[in-house]
Amino acid sequence: MTIAVVSVAVLGPMAFVASKGFMSKRMDTALEPSSETSVHDQNPSKVNELSTAELHSLLQAQTLEIKELETQVEEVLKAKDASKGVEALASPLTSMRTTLADEISFQPDTVVIKYDPVKLTSLSTLTMLKGTIFTQAPMWYVLGIAFGMTGIIAYAIVRLIEHFDHINPEDFSTQTISSVITSVSVAMAFLLGLYINNAMNRWWDIIKQFEKLFGSAKKLVQLLIHLEAPAAVREEAAKRCVLSIEMLRFEKIVEKMDGDPKTHWAEKFDHLVSDSRMTTEERRALEQVAEYGRSIFCWGLVAKTLKQQQSKLGNLYRDVLRLVQDGTGAVSGIKSTAAFQFPYLYVHMLAWLVHLVNMLTAVCSGITIGIVIARARVSKADKNGNREPVDASSIFKECLFLFIQVFLYQAFLGIGAALSFPVVPRGHGAMYRLPLQEMIATLRKTLATMNKLADDKVL
Repeated sequence: MTIAVVSVAVLGPMAFVASKGFMSKRMDTALEPSSETSVHDQNPSKVNELSTAELHSLLQAQTLEIKELETQVEEVLKAKDASKGVEALASPLTSMRTTLADEISFQPDTVVIKYDPVKLTSLSTLTMLKGTIFTQAPMWYVLGIAFGMTGIIAYAIVRLIEHFDHINPEDFSTQTISSVITSVSVAMAFLLGLYINNAMNRWWDIIKQFEKLFGSAKKLVQLLIHLEAPAAVREEAAKRCVLSIEMLRFEKIVEKMDGDPKTHWAEKFDHLVSDSRMTTEERRALEQVAEYGRSIFCWGLVAKTLKQQQSKLGNLYRDVLRLVQDGTGAVSGIKSTAAFQFPYLYVHMLAWLVHLVNMLTAVCSGITIGIVIARARVSKADKNGNREPVDASSIFKECLFLFIQVFLYQAFLGIGAALSFPVVPRGHGAMYRLPLQEMIATLRKTLATMNKLADDKVL
């Protein structure tokens, strides 16, 4: 009875390990019937002839061997988990087989991409700060300069009037400078409105071009699925479509990054290869292309992937190739939009007028406030020694007018500049950016889901 229990205790774990398929040659040898290593296949008479010490020594040897085998199994399992990343790197298709857990790590960003317009109709809008113009440091910097100029000029006016007794505060007038500000403001308001309108139209054109680009990738994969193209072709074409958009985005944001662009490109390629979004062959091919042409060249790689299906698709190959041409055209359109900016003469004159009007308004407000304060300080005292009080309402009116005018002009100038071409890196500090990085991640998952459903015969 004791020997039977021992046999079960010894051979049970070995049989379990062997059933998992991780037994090495040494394990197979241990399981072979042998008078030296097995107790189970020995007849009872021979077992009885073994002494207790010999039996104990035999069981200890088998126990140690089982522990060694368990250690080997753990090492094999760890090696298998570690090799998943290497296998994914070696396979050009693995990058498209994503799951919901595969997320791109984004840096914190203050730009608001999604919002509910209905909430902006309530009074709580007055307390919202994140993603608004009120969080932009350049605007507050200009406001600070304007109010600083106003304070300095007001102080200088007061001190001058007090120092020179013959100067009468009533002799000062801001009518001339106010008329100049009014005349310039009318022209500037027209130019600023035209600038904002063109910036919005340009922004909408960019949105439509990106919509066409993303749609071309989805239509291409969908058509390949319905034409029953091989999974390898579908997944490689999808991966290269996404790679084209990745290259397009990086072509634009690398200009706004500090440091050597070539270093940033090398780091980007390293990241894409390590995440299995790009193969080593694709990297070598893209490194031979100029930086500004890599996004279009990726669509050439897509066409190369599809060319092997030309004989099978027949006349339908033209429809597939037409989608590739649509994607190439969308990339070209976006690149053209980025290359042709608003005329520098126009934008410079507009910005110059905005700053000029802001500074003139600050000067006018400073003179007005200085006169108001000086008038009260030089006024004659009554019999109780009281002088004319400072007109606080006039000072408040000037400060409020200065704030509103400088704020509005500077805000709309910044908004127009931000909408001109809103493809910037996350955390760049720009007023606005397109959620292109998030859209690329969503597109990658969408194409991967489509291919997976096709493999499962759902589509």
